[in-house]
Amino acid sequence: MRIPASSLDTLQRMRRKDQARRRAQLAAATRELLLEHGALGLRVKDIAARSGISSSAVLYYYPDLDDLLLEVTRDAMSRYGERRADAIRGIAD
Repeated sequence: MRIPASSLDTLQRMRRKDQARRRAQLAAATRELLLEHGALGLRVKDIAARSGISSSAVLYYYPDLDDLLLEVTRDAMSRYGERRADAIRGIAD
């Protein structure tokens, strides 16, 4: 059985969207754990439990835990920059 090209395109778009959602979920769980326990005790097992998935699924999206930590750090820096920019816009002179 051959799958039509339009169906394959739809599946690929759904997969990309789902992967982005899963990565955001993992980053949020990691951020929470970092705030609660710090970086020294951070384990893939804990991220998986917080996200409701298996450890192997975490490693599927982030084979290197440093990449996940880097994403969380980038997100934090971006939020910080946005808050600073908002604060500066509020200054009259």
